[in-house]
Amino acid sequence: MTSQMNLLYLSDTGHILALFTRSAQPAQLEKAPDDFAGSGLHVRGLGDFTSSAFGTLSDFNNLDVVIPLNRLALSAADVDPIVMMAPRLSYIDSNKQIQPATITGQSAAVAPPTITITVTAAPSADLAILVLIDGPSLSAPHPISGKMPATQTTTIVNLPILSTGSYYALVFIETYSAIVQSFSI
Repeated sequence: MTSQMNLLYLSDTGHILALFTRSAQPAQLEKAPDDFAGSGLHVRGLGDFTSSAFGTLSDFNNLDVVIPLNRLALSAADVDPIVMMAPRLSYIDSNKQIQPATITGQSAAVAPPTITITVTAAPSADLAILVLIDGPSLSAPHPISGKMPATQTTTIVNLPILSTGSYYALVFIETYSAIVQSFSI
C-alpha cells in the first residue's frame, strides 16, 4: 500500500466523507472529486443511530443522501490509521491539515420553516456551516450554506418550500461532527 490516502470532503466545512487508499499509485493521479464519485457521493449511515433523528435502525440504514459534486473537494494526505478507522470523525482545516472533529456538545432542533442549531459553548470565531435538506419533494438535497456566528445558537430561515412529508436535515458545522435531524411538514 502507498503512504498516501485520498480524501473526499465537503468543500464548505472540511468534513471528510470518504477516503481511498491503493496498493500502488496510478500512472495519472485523480484531480477532481468526480474521478471517485461520478455524479455525486452517496452518503449512508450519517449521524448517530441512537439519536432521536431516527425512529428505527432501519431508518438509519436507509438514509442515502447524494452529496452533489459542486460541494465536494479532493485532497491527498499521508496515511493516518486513526482517520482510516473513522474518517467522518475528522475534518480538513483551511491549511489542508486533518484535525479531529469535536464529537460532543452538538444538537439540532428542527421546527420548520426554520432550523435552530445549538452547540454546548459558543465557538471562538464564526464557523462555516452547510445544511442539506433531503426528503420526498426534493429531487436532490437542498443546500443551505453560510457562517455560524460565534454564538451558542443560530437559526437558519431560508428553507426551501417543501410539500407534506418527512425530511432530514444533515448539519455540517466546521470542527464539529455531523448530525442528522428528522422533521415533518
